[in-house]
Amino acid sequence: MGESETWCASVNRLFVQRYAIDIQDIGFDDEYLERCYSSGEAASEFVERIASKFDLDPRTAGYRPQS
Repeated sequence: MGESETWCASVNRLFVQRYAIDIQDIGFDDEYLERCYSSGEAASEFVERIASKFDLDPRTAGYRPQS
């Protein structure tokens, strides 16, 4: 797995953990994610920037993903 793929996997994991959505739910395409990775922005900073931009609510403590 390349560095950009690792970064994308981290972004996806953080979105799922914090907001119960993934990058497919958001609709990001590979080119957009590659540009964001190439800018040098850390995965956690990217997730928080996007969450703030789109006013995402963090998932609640009682959330349980469906099996």
